[in-house]
Amino acid sequence: MYLEIEAVYNEEVEVSLFSSPDSLFEIYISYGRLYGIICAESEKAYQKYEEIKKELTHAHKRIQEPTDQFINLFCKKHKVSLPDNIFFHPSKFLSSK
Repeated sequence: MYLEIEAVYNEEVEVSLFSSPDSLFEIYISYGRLYGIICAESEKAYQKYEEIKKELTHAHKRIQEPTDQFINLFCKKHKVSLPDNIFFHPSKFLSSK
């Protein structure tokens, strides 16, 4: 996998496009508690990358942190998968109430 292009918005939203000579391209996303990978065919990967980047930065401007509803709709729409090699820090998800 090779990093093709990366965008970070306000240190809160990250969208990165990785290419592979032998398989699908992967778009890595990170926005609040939403993390994952979206696969795209090489011919459509840059267009999909721009679409994802636009959608996530627009959402961040509107709602700051992604809601459950946004996450569910976004993941369904873009077929987001969660690979085994992404690790989370528990404090990001546990509140100290």
